[in-house]
Amino acid sequence: DHCPQGQGPGQRPQVVANAICALNEVLAEEGGFELNQQVALMLLKRLHDFSEWSQCIVLEALSHYRPQNEAEVFDIMNFLDERLRHSNSGIVLATVKVFLHFTMDLPDVHRQVYHRLKSPLLTLMAGSTPELAYSCLCHIKLLAQRQPGVFDEAYQLFFCRHNEPLYVKVLKLETLMVVACEKNCKDIVAELSSYVLDTDVTVAKKAVQAIGEIAVQISTSMDIASHMLLSFFETEIPYVVAAAVVVVKDILRKYPERSAEYLSAVSKCYDLVETSEAKAGVIWVIGEHGEYIDESPYLIEPLIDDYEGIQDPGIKLELLTCAVKLFFKRAPEMQHMLGRLFEASTVDVTNADVHDRAMLYYRLLQADVTEARKVVNAPRTAVPKFVDNQDNETKDRIFEEFNSLAVVYGMPSEKFLQSFQEKDEDHDAVVVVPDPADAYPEPGTESYEHDASQEDQYS
Repeated sequence: DHCPQGQGPGQRPQVVANAICALNEVLAEEGGFELNQQVALMLLKRLHDFSEWSQCIVLEALSHYRPQNEAEVFDIMNFLDERLRHSNSGIVLATVKVFLHFTMDLPDVHRQVYHRLKSPLLTLMAGSTPELAYSCLCHIKLLAQRQPGVFDEAYQLFFCRHNEPLYVKVLKLETLMVVACEKNCKDIVAELSSYVLDTDVTVAKKAVQAIGEIAVQISTSMDIASHMLLSFFETEIPYVVAAAVVVVKDILRKYPERSAEYLSAVSKCYDLVETSEAKAGVIWVIGEHGEYIDESPYLIEPLIDDYEGIQDPGIKLELLTCAVKLFFKRAPEMQHMLGRLFEASTVDVTNADVHDRAMLYYRLLQADVTEARKVVNAPRTAVPKFVDNQDNETKDRIFEEFNSLAVVYGMPSEKFLQSFQEKDEDHDAVVVVPDPADAYPEPGTESYEHDASQEDQYS
């Protein structure tokens, strides 16, 4: 108040930005610094005076401001619209966050905002370095999940380039799963199939997974997806076949009527696949659809005889269920095999789950075979929808932390900051430094005389 106009600390943009940061630190437990209308308008008027880094700080503070009415919302958004065309990715994402948060209570406007933000974000992703492109992709993927259909027409921009790093390719494949729809699914599946023979194993496996995910989500893509998946079995590449088996298992759970297309290819690839998940998938298919596979009992007989050599408990559990299901479908052939399997598994003490399931099946059969059939071999029902890995509450919390590492990591900040805080506490632990006098006894003491005698001895 005592400084001349234009010379006070409050008139200097860098001082204002530092003050906002300081207030956010001090008021962190209360949710940070909250702007009132007067301060918010002052910051907006002087926004161009701030440096790019300071503009990000100001825009982050503005995203927590609550406009007084709808007219103020539109006025601020119109003023900030040109910030969406800025070359700095931080300013663009910070402005996007302001737009999204300001319109949360205006559903119709909120949907329109997504379409307005699409072009700046795609431009930023395409013209950035791989690191910035990855960050932009994470935010685009989040927005595509929250508002399906916005990025569907731009699906070709998410196709992989040969010179992109692995982490960008994998994220693009995940984004293609999100933007796939009935109009573009065939083009996306055809593009994904070209990545299966990629020299990078991770990209090839992710491409197969993406094709299966799209097939499960969009029924109209099943024909082309089935054709592609069957061609993957013909490659006889272990990791490609293993990924295809896992995908086919989910497809048959959603579309059991299409089992005839895959049974011949899947049932004979147990020795080719290497992962435990894929081996368990092959056994699941044999047990679930064994009545349509002529040699199904004899496919699992070598596994039963080599039960002790199976290390993975997941494979053992699937083998138990498969054998019991086949017993109700092919009893004469499976009777002795099942007996040998029970003899080995009921005394298996390497895993409690395996032992308990073996005892459950054994006692069910011992008590009532008819009731056991109802429990183990119940009629197949199609899975209408697979459960998402993240619940809506978690997604909403990540969205609230838009333009932060929470979006990149795919989890609320408290989850990954907690580990850092624990490490900081470990570093802050009191370390007792011994007194140098304790290390060297004073002359005349018993310890000193003892040490001196030893010195004489070695001299």
